[in-house]
Amino acid sequence: MLGEWRETIKARKWLKKNIPFLYSWHAYVGNELKLFKAFKHPKTVDEVANNLSVPKDLLKSWVDVGVAINHLKKKSSESFQVRKLQLLPKRGSLSGALLKEMMELHIPSLLSYPDLMKTNTKRHFDHQKHGDVVARTSRLIETIAYPIYKKLIKEGEISSIVDVGCGHAGYLQKVAEEQPNIEMVGIDNHPLVVQRATEACGSFSNIKIIHADLHEWAPTNQKNDLVMLNNIMHYIDLDKRESLLSRVSKWTHKKGKIIIITPVRNAQYGKEFSATFNSFFSAHSNLHPLPNQTELETIAANIGMKISQFNPLIKTGSWYIAVFEHKKV
Repeated sequence: MLGEWRETIKARKWLKKNIPFLYSWHAYVGNELKLFKAFKHPKTVDEVANNLSVPKDLLKSWVDVGVAINHLKKKSSESFQVRKLQLLPKRGSLSGALLKEMMELHIPSLLSYPDLMKTNTKRHFDHQKHGDVVARTSRLIETIAYPIYKKLIKEGEISSIVDVGCGHAGYLQKVAEEQPNIEMVGIDNHPLVVQRATEACGSFSNIKIIHADLHEWAPTNQKNDLVMLNNIMHYIDLDKRESLLSRVSKWTHKKGKIIIITPVRNAQYGKEFSATFNSFFSAHSNLHPLPNQTELETIAANIGMKISQFNPLIKTGSWYIAVFEHKKV
């Protein structure tokens, strides 16, 4: 009997620990189906179900959760309205993209661990399917990192930049808006991402977007001031990182810099998230473990460079920025 009570208390504690997940699930569903917008003004479940052609019973269940966790409020016996709409994700927003990545990529992968371990198999990350949403979530890092880039560009008198794995070219666009004379090249290996980046950069004559494999491509200008590798280390095989960075180092002149932004394993900050990110990457055959600080320092030394700065960028997520400089100037 005592053992049953102990198990009951333990189960109740785990139940409470799962309550925060309800907020993410509810926000994800509301964002994907535009339900928050539908309930911007008081509406009944029947009205919204008919307008959006969704099942009434499932919508009512979603509404009940929303009322329970204060995402929604009951306005009358049958109508409901969103609470503080500005705090909830909107379709196409950064927070919505983060929820989408978490719910459609990270959580399913983590839930697959028992099967992966039993069968000794791994998942395959579909770049064509998910590359675009990953590129969109990178905007969070861009917003926080850009002031650092802006300072480096100003202090270093930068005239040429290469962005490796440029995504939607958010960094390049921000630089171009303030520095129209800097020549910039962005490369990415995913056609849809390249298409969107090309469209987004259409009005900037000093930005060139190229669809290419980063292991094969090389710039025509071998004397660049700055090369950026933002949030792509987990796409690069452990055995190829040093050779890739050695190639990249030759794209810069002796005063040029390489900047790497990446989550870091076993760093001082954000160990919970970096360990979880690493678990997600480890579950895929075509993704690779996060680097740690020692690995980055060893690579820098082996290619004739040094890390002049290694600072946390987003402490919660264990994202760090590492600045590589040539040893001899």
